[in-house]
Amino acid sequence: MLIYEPASTEVGPIAIARISDEGLLVSAAEVAVFQAQARAAEIGALDETLGRIEELEAQRLRALFALLVPGFRTHSNGRAGKRSVM
Repeated sequence: MLIYEPASTEVGPIAIARISDEGLLVSAAEVAVFQAQARAAEIGALDETLGRIEELEAQRLRALFALLVPGFRTHSNGRAGKRSVM
């Protein structure tokens, strides 16, 4: 299921569509990990301890996707930031 979660806290997550394309699922998982790592780096620049906690959460997310998403690799291959989804 594709869910949009606005940055604003005024609106909750919105279910948009169901997808069965495994490649698209892998792309979404890669982007989610990329964004989690970017958030960890951003927070880490302000607070090292909180940044480390966020990095651990990004690692947990990566491990979870490795278990649940067929074709997802646990190592970062740089594709997440370069792929586009239509």
